[in-house]
Amino acid sequence: MILQRLFFLVLFFVSYQAYSQIPAPDLYCVKGDTVHWDLPVVNCGAVQSYELYYALNYFGPYQLLASISDINQTEYIFNSSPGGIIYYYMTTNASCSGLSSLSSDTLDSASPLPVAIKEVTVNGNDILLSWSKGNSPETSAYIIFQGLGNGVVHALDTVTTLNFTDYNRNTSNSSYTYYIVALDRCGGTSIFSDPHSTILLSGNIDTCQKKINLQFNEYKGWPGKTSYVLLQSIDNGLEVPLDTSQNATFDIPDLQDDKEYCFRIRAISEDMLQVSYSNVLCFHSRISKTITSLCVFDIENSLGNSNMDSMMITFKTNQDIPIQSLYLKESKDIATIATMQEVAIPVFNNKVSLASTGEVTYYQFISLDVCGNRVESEIFSNLIVNAMLRPDNSVDISWNSMEWGNGTVVEYVVERINTSIDKKVIGTVGNDELEYTDHLIVEKDNQTRYCYQVIGKVESSCNKNQRIEVLSNIVCVEKTAGAYMANAFIPGGNFAEFKPIFYFSESIADYEMLIFDRYGNKVYTTNNPEKGWNGNKLNQSNQPMPNGVYSYYVRIKSGNGSEQILKGGLTLIR
Repeated sequence: MILQRLFFLVLFFVSYQAYSQIPAPDLYCVKGDTVHWDLPVVNCGAVQSYELYYALNYFGPYQLLASISDINQTEYIFNSSPGGIIYYYMTTNASCSGLSSLSSDTLDSASPLPVAIKEVTVNGNDILLSWSKGNSPETSAYIIFQGLGNGVVHALDTVTTLNFTDYNRNTSNSSYTYYIVALDRCGGTSIFSDPHSTILLSGNIDTCQKKINLQFNEYKGWPGKTSYVLLQSIDNGLEVPLDTSQNATFDIPDLQDDKEYCFRIRAISEDMLQVSYSNVLCFHSRISKTITSLCVFDIENSLGNSNMDSMMITFKTNQDIPIQSLYLKESKDIATIATMQEVAIPVFNNKVSLASTGEVTYYQFISLDVCGNRVESEIFSNLIVNAMLRPDNSVDISWNSMEWGNGTVVEYVVERINTSIDKKVIGTVGNDELEYTDHLIVEKDNQTRYCYQVIGKVESSCNKNQRIEVLSNIVCVEKTAGAYMANAFIPGGNFAEFKPIFYFSESIADYEMLIFDRYGNKVYTTNNPEKGWNGNKLNQSNQPMPNGVYSYYVRIKSGNGSEQILKGGLTLIR
């Protein structure tokens, strides 16, 4: 029962409140000298008239301009308007006993006052705008304009709310500027609001320096100083504040490799009441590997081999980083290599091929990686071997002392090469020995050509300790048949026959010996190197030739095509 009484009491109070005052017309705009309003809803009694008041000052005094008895009239023209800004308000005169009349909003004949944009902020590809309610009561809507530059604007929309979303904008590449104009129902507009522009964040990643450089245009529109907070997330993690600044740049050093870095700027107004965000900018940190050590790993010098005349050099870098650009300095004198010109050379898979010089040469390489870092190799020399075949079937092999920067030459290994795949180590000597003699055993090998290569073993301290093998050129010697000739012959003496004293006779491919008397008559001839002249006349072995001076002609041709001609005189003594 008590609750029921309370309900009726509340209902009576609300009803009384609703009818305790007489509503005024809704004065919504003034256009020129014409005042416009909407009719009020009066339920307490019959409307007698609408009272229109005016003043030349907002604070009055106000005078009754007209008492409008046509209760359906919605506008009034002030025909005798004094000009200037005129202020109006209205009331309703109705038969509502005991109730007072409400006054409408006070409107003036001026255009609506401009509105103030609170903030424009980027949200993905959209831009969100918000602004304060217009100070003019007649403001009924707002026109959104985009600034296109050079004083040109484009109307986007007209809204009655205090916010707007500009969808699908290229926020990653452009900053956008906006204006707002207040609009009344008569078509009157305010002047443009102050422009506000979004923040455009841009930047670049330096994979060589392992840092990101960010730049952004400052937020435009707020009075006073604006502060900026850089927000960062890594690999889609939590976005956290990274740095603050009142400048328009940020540098992010010490990047981690293979990470997704994303950034945006949060701008805060000086009164700390407004916030605006920039676009999101992301980078993937594929850090460039930089060369810090350039090491010669292998050298194969093939000068002297009939198949090749080049030197192949293999490099090893830290982490096996590919060499982008390579330059060479070379000199025959180590003292002048520092002053030699750097020449660009092609490099493939960290290997280069150089024409062999055939003589001792000093080299230094300079690499440039993708980051432009310059790294110099050690100064080193090639390994050149020479060989000389002696008549006693020995081969003297010699080579130069190698230069190898901070490395140490440990030993030299001498190989005899019979074929491209048949190699035999015939000797190993210390780093202070630069020659070796190979004593051939003719009865066992029956060869006429011998090839040699020397391998220098180097302990290098470049890019950790490592053993390097430096291959010399391949040098070959070939047995070329030849002979010595006596200048006298005694039949029945120490030698039964007169013939050449051969060396490397196994290499003889063709042979001829002729003996002539003093008159030029041929007394003996043979093509067999094992046969000689016994001092008798040609084809008459039982007829000895007389004492005297005879001449000989000997032609020896080796299997390698070389030929030796021997001519001279001999004295026959009996």
